[in-house]
Amino acid sequence: MSANIIYPNIKGSGEQQLRQIKSYLYQLAEQLNYALSQTADGGAMNAAQYKNTAAQAAESRSAEENFNEIKALIIKSADIVNAYYDEINARLSGVYVAQSEYGTFKALTENELSATSSQLSSVISEVQSVDGDVAYLKETNAYFRAGRLENDIYGVEIGRTTEVGGETVFARYARFLPNRLSFYDSVGNELAYFSDYKLHVSGAELNDLNVGGYRLDTNDGLMFVWEG
Repeated sequence: MSANIIYPNIKGSGEQQLRQIKSYLYQLAEQLNYALSQTADGGAMNAAQYKNTAAQAAESRSAEENFNEIKALIIKSADIVNAYYDEINARLSGVYVAQSEYGTFKALTENELSATSSQLSSVISEVQSVDGDVAYLKETNAYFRAGRLENDIYGVEIGRTTEVGGETVFARYARFLPNRLSFYDSVGNELAYFSDYKLHVSGAELNDLNVGGYRLDTNDGLMFVWEG
């Protein structure tokens, strides 16, 4: 069996071309599905069965799936791309110094702000130093992003890393989306999240727990005590 893939003939206005591309994708999917069924089953599907299966497959696709597929095809095959983005950048700095008979404390802060058509961000760095009988250096870097975090993902993300004497003592970030609240470690492992009215955690440590009138009692083993 041989098969020929016909290249699309796209003409007309932008809206007409979009409809033609959508129609071409459906026809191409039908041809490929038919070819695969012939290879896998070693037989042919009759025309009525094939047409019904293709129609069901098209209906099962969500509007977003169709949109993303056509969008990817247009971008990949585009001859002309026009892109323009406004961007605002600013840097704010601060210095704080305190001196006494015990030594000198100094804090240097810097905040880099940026805003584009799709995102607001703030990156803050603070270096604190203590010079006295004992010298210490503490460095904190934090960031805040709001808007489009990734492709089609919108929300707010905050993170912080703190080092004392060159040793990392804290490194975490959190992401707030309309349907999910997540907490991550420094390498991107999701430690806990809240979604669909449920809390999911990789580990938990509880000092007090009450469930439907019962209180968790750990004084003598593990038991639930009714308190009403």
